[in-house]
Amino acid sequence: MKVVMGACGAGGYYTVRPDGVKVDREGYIIVAANYGNYPRCSIVETSLGLGKVYDTGGFAARHPHGFDLATDWTKADGI
Repeated sequence: MKVVMGACGAGGYYTVRPDGVKVDREGYIIVAANYGNYPRCSIVETSLGLGKVYDTGGFAARHPHGFDLATDWTKADGI
């Protein structure tokens, strides 16, 4: 996650909200999306609030118009 968070000026830092959603330093939800539709660092509207596209991957390839929201429903410690 720290490598991904190096993009968009986040400096490798994120926190976990009480609902388990990972957010960057500015409070944007960390999102994986298809870069062809949502360029890296773009701001997008999600069902849980505004997000910023940091990553892409298998989910984004299979669902080019969907988002994969980063969550931590196990520890909520930001690591």
